[in-house]
Amino acid sequence: MFRFAQRGNPVDWGFTLAQMAIIVVLTSCLMYTGRIRALSFIPGMFFGFGSFFATFFGGFGPSPHNPFAAWIATVLMNALGPL
Repeated sequence: MFRFAQRGNPVDWGFTLAQMAIIVVLTSCLMYTGRIRALSFIPGMFFGFGSFFATFFGGFGPSPHNPFAAWIATVLMNALGPL
């Protein structure tokens, strides 16, 4: 986890590929969890939470690091989906 702070260093492709594999597996499990009726709200909560924090802390959106602007951008992104 602390290796994310290494900027300017050569990329450790093994570490990067391992992270990518973990994300693919966990996201797939999350999407399959959504097929269970009692747990169907979990993927939506995750994508909303993840989108908001990525937008806010990443400095994206119409006004970087503004929580209201990040919330509006997140609502629009999640409502529009993959157009």
